[in-house]
Amino acid sequence: MTLEELGKQYLQKSIQLNERISTLREELKKLSPERRHKMNRRLNSLSASALQCRKTAEQLLHYYERSGYHGKING
Repeated sequence: MTLEELGKQYLQKSIQLNERISTLREELKKLSPERRHKMNRRLNSLSASALQCRKTAEQLLHYYERSGYHGKING
């Protein structure tokens, strides 16, 4: 698997997490204050994960940009 392929997987996961976040934000409007607080904590955690996936994807997708090398990961 190349770093580019791995980067694309991380990017896809980021997109999936953001879609889930959007769905949960819609549900948030219907919750009681106590459950809303718990959901906000969950949303914050998911947002952090989505951001980290996005950053990792960008690093992987552009890792060899300066050298022009497109090697593969062993495994």
